[in-house]
Amino acid sequence: MKKNKKKLFYIILFIILVVICFMFPYTHDDWPWSGAEGLNRLKNLFDGYNGRWAGNILVMILTRFRIFRAIFIASTLLGIIYFIKKITKTTETGTLLSIFLLLCMPISMLAQAIAWTSGFANYVPPVLLILIYIYLNRNIFYKEKVEINNKLIIPLLIMGFINSLFIEHMTIYNCLLALIIVIYQLVKKEPNLANIFYLIGAFAGALLMFTNTAYTAIATGEDSYRTIEQSNIITNAFNTYFSDYYKYFIHNNTVLNIVLCLLVLYAVYRFYKYQKEPLNKVKDIFLKLATTGIIGYLTYIIYQRIMSGGNIFILDNYKLYLEGIIMLIFALSLLIISLIVCVSKARQKRMVFELISIFIIAGPLLVVTPIGPRCFFPTYVFFILLCIEWLNEVTKRKEMLNLNNALKLIVLLLFVCNISIYRYIYKIDNLREEHIAKHINDDKIILPKIPYANYLWAPNPVSFEERFKEYYHINKDTELKFIDYKVWRKTEYKK
Repeated sequence: MKKNKKKLFYIILFIILVVICFMFPYTHDDWPWSGAEGLNRLKNLFDGYNGRWAGNILVMILTRFRIFRAIFIASTLLGIIYFIKKITKTTETGTLLSIFLLLCMPISMLAQAIAWTSGFANYVPPVLLILIYIYLNRNIFYKEKVEINNKLIIPLLIMGFINSLFIEHMTIYNCLLALIIVIYQLVKKEPNLANIFYLIGAFAGALLMFTNTAYTAIATGEDSYRTIEQSNIITNAFNTYFSDYYKYFIHNNTVLNIVLCLLVLYAVYRFYKYQKEPLNKVKDIFLKLATTGIIGYLTYIIYQRIMSGGNIFILDNYKLYLEGIIMLIFALSLLIISLIVCVSKARQKRMVFELISIFIIAGPLLVVTPIGPRCFFPTYVFFILLCIEWLNEVTKRKEMLNLNNALKLIVLLLFVCNISIYRYIYKIDNLREEHIAKHINDDKIILPKIPYANYLWAPNPVSFEERFKEYYHINKDTELKFIDYKVWRKTEYKK
């Protein structure tokens, strides 16, 4: 009976996700990828463009088949939720919390990494593949002996190869993770052939990616859009961190951070309440300092993001530096508390691994431009993993029925909100397409702007007008004007 309920839960979740994903309009880079420009890039083997073979080919498919796109995005997100559950061995409470936290990702991240097809194709699938690989190697984090079947040697070789062909910083992480796992198993004298083949695939994929001439142009400064810092690396990394980096990395994850803080503080409370032996003085001092750091961060985020509407009156001139330092204290405090408070050594090992992974994934982004919220989707998922680990720590992996009911209601409301927003967007997008078809031969076409533009990535073309015209087969000389939907409805709708 319980298994049937679980299956029904995942089926309903999948259907809801498919409905939402189907309503995402194609925007920005999706327009050229779906047409001749995308095919020309493929004919040139993406030379001079980028080495993201898997992401590029995937986006070409997803921009041509809308229903397949909806199913694929929904399946990938469902897969991430499923493997978070499998890796953490969490309860229904943990699964519901992971869904809730995914739905509470920053809107800018949702727009760029999920609703934007080109962003999704590069930033989300490698996260799922990494989670699968971590799950297959769960014996490293659990006492149980689980060996990867030798039948998976070829599939893992292929998976390692493909997973290095999405996005550059995940390629680096993919190779490092595979290398560390192989070295760890060799040191333990428990080598696994499947992991060695995954490592070979990962490095072969990285070789294919970084031998693309685009990266030579970036390294030599010949690329006008992308750059990588090679001189004054520390200074530039410092400046990058204290600009938008720390916001995308940690600060904008408001709901997730509040949940994480509350779970950690409750774990510290339980630790002091039920400890059998007093801590030594050094550990006690570190734990109290780290707990103060978490309380300070929680106080700041509630005041700055919620109560003050983002304004800290006296400290405005130093806001970037203040917040950036607070984020570092928050991360360091999490690490210290994980090392001292966590009772389960296996869970402690996973928590430290997740925190280190977060910094390894985010590290390369300190020295490259441009960066955006989508770049930090992988770290956001690892923070969710960390949250679920702390939930397991404080609940001892027991079901919290009252919390389950509350989470179900909140998740339902969040899904209703998303459906409402994207249904409206879908409606206007269709009206815009119909209006273009009706006035395709006009010298001037007036179109409605897509509403809720912050939930999408560049839905109203500015610099991409030429590609927008090509996508909708509009004459190059036709003048386009975009106006507010409500105004358009009154003046242009019936024309």
